[in-house]
Amino acid sequence: MKYAFQYAYDAGIYTSSFSISNTKMVEDTLAISLEEALELYSKYRDDFIQRLKNDERPTLAIWKDVGDAEFPIYSETLLDLDWRVDLKFSNGSFYQTTQTKIIEPI
Repeated sequence: MKYAFQYAYDAGIYTSSFSISNTKMVEDTLAISLEEALELYSKYRDDFIQRLKNDERPTLAIWKDVGDAEFPIYSETLLDLDWRVDLKFSNGSFYQTTQTKIIEPI
């Protein structure tokens, strides 16, 4: 099975009256081994945490079973860290806050 690794962040400006995106792709691989993908995660983990703390909108993914082609098939992730899901880092671990709608009886 082959994997792909992607890591990017947004160095843009975001205020209540002005926003401009400036996405920086740090690493984007074609099909690689799981060992290589995990090495890249280890390489960029601390950088990702710092950018998350600095509100630089980081995203990091290890894609699973991407095939052997020059153009990976992105369908399932082994690891998906994304600032958009209210991602937090605390006590050495990543946490995601989720919302659950509770339907009240009428």
